[in-house]
Amino acid sequence: MSELTQSNADDRSQQPEKCKAPNCSDSRIGRLDWCNRHYQRIRRNGDLEPRKTGPKPRLPMLKCARCALSFKGTARQATAQQDGRPVYCSRGCQKAANLVTLPCAACGADVVRRAVDVRNGRTFCNAECRNRASKPRTGATKECLQCGTDFYVIKALAETARYCSVPCKTAAARSRQVTRECDHCGEQYTRAPSTIGRFCSKPCEHAFRTGNGAGYINADGYRVISQGSGKSAKGEHRLVVERLLGRLLLPTETVHHVNGVRHDNRADGPLAMDERGRLRSGNLELWSHSHPRGQEIGPKLDHARSLLALYGTPEEQERYSEYTHVVTVEARDDAPQDD
Repeated sequence: MSELTQSNADDRSQQPEKCKAPNCSDSRIGRLDWCNRHYQRIRRNGDLEPRKTGPKPRLPMLKCARCALSFKGTARQATAQQDGRPVYCSRGCQKAANLVTLPCAACGADVVRRAVDVRNGRTFCNAECRNRASKPRTGATKECLQCGTDFYVIKALAETARYCSVPCKTAAARSRQVTRECDHCGEQYTRAPSTIGRFCSKPCEHAFRTGNGAGYINADGYRVISQGSGKSAKGEHRLVVERLLGRLLLPTETVHHVNGVRHDNRADGPLAMDERGRLRSGNLELWSHSHPRGQEIGPKLDHARSLLALYGTPEEQERYSEYTHVVTVEARDDAPQDD
């Protein structure tokens, strides 16, 4: 920096700077742009405008909404009174105006409470009265569909309740009952439509299911006979055919009912083959579902010989008895469903 520039800077630093306020020749203070007088004015008023002088505006005279005394209010209170809202001379009057006097819902004594604390128009003088008082009813009154009388029901059952008492509900249920004949004994009985069933009693149902006392008829229409000694029950049609054959049925053998009635297991003698090659006895007919696994001629011939050993004439059965194991090996573990 040159000597001339240094000297000019020193001259400016020695000269006191003036206040930036208009028409003010006072020196500013410190690093501020204002003198002390204008700085204090900005702190008080927020700007450089001088404070207004003169008498203060007179406060409006208002009337207390509770005690009716006149008091000096604010401009805001004056506006509220013009709008029709209540104004009060003190905090005490404002609190007292919000109090109401109501009788206790339990003992009838006068109780002073705030209006906002009163719910459903009921209040109590103490906890004992609150516990002793009954709760208000919130349900509905309905007309009984049976006797026509009005009855009260709680809110939770207001939409579903239809009868005033259990006797009315029972009488209504009896009026809707249905009468029909028992499928076993033929006697008439009366029950609700949902429980009418087919039989008048459990003994009639059991007698109908078991027929002549041997076993029972299952849901598929077959008569099932209990084997006893821990054995599982078996269909009567299979037991009849096994007795006629003198052996147990193979898993590949099924019994067909000729007339389609699954519990009609009549047999009129030993199994006999008709002109079409069908083994029949009465209403029962023996079917076989076995077949050779391969397509070679040898296995198919062995399979044919095994069929003769099972279903042929006594001479054929004795001749081909050594091929009986062929069908037994081909049989599956689980028996197929009969007709």
